[in-house]
Amino acid sequence: MGLMALPTPPEGIGLKDYFESWLPEQMAGLSPLLKENAPELKFAVGFRAEGEEGGDWSLKISEGEIKTEQGIADGAALTMILSAKDLMEVISGKRPLMPGMGRRGGGGEGRELKPEKMAKQMTKMADNLKGINGMIEFEIAGEEEEGFKARINFGPLLDEPTVSITIAEEDFKAMQKGDLNPQAAFMGGKVKISGDLSFLMQLAPLAMG
Repeated sequence: MGLMALPTPPEGIGLKDYFESWLPEQMAGLSPLLKENAPELKFAVGFRAEGEEGGDWSLKISEGEIKTEQGIADGAALTMILSAKDLMEVISGKRPLMPGMGRRGGGGEGRELKPEKMAKQMTKMADNLKGINGMIEFEIAGEEEEGFKARINFGPLLDEPTVSITIAEEDFKAMQKGDLNPQAAFMGGKVKISGDLSFLMQLAPLAMG
């Protein structure tokens, strides 16, 4: 999915320090650009890290100001829900959030965050998410290591996923390498989908980036 990439944190930083001190410093240069080019943009993304060293945080944009805060913001367009360990690996670019995303991370080591690009991403993301409500759950059934589960909630937080996708770790890795076509994997029963397929179709524009 073409979800906004966050700047990649330095090694050894925890989620609390990342969201409450390091990330706000990286985002500080974006506010003047937002005030100039997107002063009416109001948008919030929530992050729920479950388990030890977990917590709730939000990234909020309003009237050109961008900030992070504890808790899931009211009206968050989407909320990512993962274990604390998996969330940090996704933010750090060590693993993709969903098939086809590649290894993510916004800044990357040795790279500067480009405010112009971030502003465009946020504006496009806010437009694409209007009117989408539901939750997608993606699970990799682990073999050599622990499994991976990510839930992305769109709109008001739900208790149960609207649609669930399950794939074996081996098939997921083959898909990431381009050795397994997603459509062929689905037709062959290697990708199992349950729930509201019409909601899954609503998410197709997000996969375009």
